[in-house]
Amino acid sequence: MLSSSYYKFIMWQGLDLAYNYFRRLDPRLLANLPSLRRLDLSGNALEVVAPDAFQNTHALEHINFSRNALTNLHPATFRNLLGLFELDLGWNRLRELVPSLPPGLEYLYASRNQLTALPLTPRLALPALRLLDLTGNGIQSIVPGSMSAMVQLRWLLLGENALQTLEDGSLSGLARLETLDLHNNRLLTLGDRCLRDVPQLKQLNLHGNRLERLGTQHLKDNVHLTHLDLSHNQLNNFEHNALSSNRYSTRTYPY
Repeated sequence: MLSSSYYKFIMWQGLDLAYNYFRRLDPRLLANLPSLRRLDLSGNALEVVAPDAFQNTHALEHINFSRNALTNLHPATFRNLLGLFELDLGWNRLRELVPSLPPGLEYLYASRNQLTALPLTPRLALPALRLLDLTGNGIQSIVPGSMSAMVQLRWLLLGENALQTLEDGSLSGLARLETLDLHNNRLLTLGDRCLRDVPQLKQLNLHGNRLERLGTQHLKDNVHLTHLDLSHNQLNNFEHNALSSNRYSTRTYPY
């Protein structure tokens, strides 16, 4: 005969509380759910997540806090969730991301917040991160080297921010990056060597910026590039051999 704890494990691997009216998350809500793997509190009115909210739910792998009213999170909030795989903080009011996120985190969504700069925090070292979505914030600059600890990153989504330039070294450490989305920023220039640090790049979206020039050096080392969107910029020509280093058939959208 199976024990009651077995049934609890089966029944409470996921808890969906989306689109209710929770304003605060305290540990008592999850106190009796030690086997919980997924928690969805999206679309509530959360303003506060207690630092010890997850003290009894160390098995959590997926948390969705999107579409709430969070302005900050305590550094200890996720510290003990060593199995946390995916965290969605999109559509809140965060001005910075919580430091001390679990090092095993692979998917981090923080679109539509109020973030203004990279690095997001001095301690955002996420060596297992594969996807970082920062779409629709107010990011104005990327400090060179600020993402160098994200050595597994494959997707970097930075569309709809306020970037004016991408400096040489801004993408250093991202040697495995495959998709870079910079659509609808305010980019006027690209550093001649800014894309040299992403040799595995396959998709580059520069739609809706203010670029006037694509130089010979910009894509020199991006031999795996297959999709390049340059639509809605201010280009009037490519420099000679600007795409000559690409060994594949690159699809471009220059107009």
